[in-house]
Formats: sequence, structure tokens, C-alpha cells
Amino acid sequence: MTDNERRRIFGLARELGINRDELHILVNGVTGCTSITELNKKQTYAVIRELDDRIKLSGKTVHKSSKPKKEETIVPGMITPNQKRYCWNMMYHLAELEPRETAVGERMCGAIGKILGITAVPEDPFKWVSFEQGRDLIEGLKRYVYSAEKKAIREGRLK
Repeated sequence: MTDNERRRIFGLARELGINRDELHILVNGVTGCTSITELNKKQTYAVIRELDDRIKLSGKTVHKSSKPKKEETIVPGMITPNQKRYCWNMMYHLAELEPRETAVGERMCGAIGKILGITAVPEDPFKWVSFEQGRDLIEGLKRYVYSAEKKAIREGRLK
């Protein structure tokens, strides 16, 4: 669990008016873990999702960061923001199907290296990816997700 995820959990709990003891009870109910520090990525996201759902049910609005979103510039011939979003969505879906200790950004770099033969860094994995390579990356990620879904169905983890 990253510091930002931990802060998000405590911030959402504070917004709901949940104290630490109640938060630990909620975490135990959602994940079975007795401590927030024991949570893995999947469990962390489950707790955050539960807190978000409770905020929505209470009628409160989820406060977003006051920082303005960084506007993505479109560089002619390079991967588009829509292609990037699609790649990230598939990578997060893959991370749900096949949880690993490796961060999603590092897994994206690995996929870019394997599919395109480009060395990527987690800070900006798409820096050297062209538009055409973006299409190839999307197709490769689709194959990864399809294989992971078939494996999950075979193992009974997915219907």
C-alpha cells in the first residue's frame, strides 16, 4: 500500500465521520485483515471502493483534489491520450484478474517492452510510443486480458 492510498483511506473515513476503531472494524469486515498495513493492492482498492460507496450513499460529495488536471498535449504521430487511457484501463483490469506484487506502472513498462520492444520507465511509460505502436500495444493488452479472463474462468474465479 502506498502512502497516497493510506492517506486516501483515512481521508475518506474522516469525511464519513468514522474514527480509527470503526475504520479498523470496516477494514476487517471488507478484507478480513486486522490492520490497514496488512492490506495488499486488491484489498486496498476494495476498502477504498467501500468507503466511496458509503460516501455516495450518505449523499455527500467526494472531494477531489483542488489541483487542476494536467492537460495532455497531443504530439502528432505519437500515442493519443485516448489510447493511453484505454491501455491503463486494460492494465488495471489485468491487475484485478492476476494480482501481483509488482506495481501497475511497472507492469505497463513490462508489457510495452514485451509487445513493442521499447524500454519504458514508470514515470512516463508512453514517452517513446508512436500512434501505430499504440495500436499494437492495445491489441497485445487485449490478448493478455483475454488470456487472463480465460484462466480465471477455468480456475473458477470469474463467471
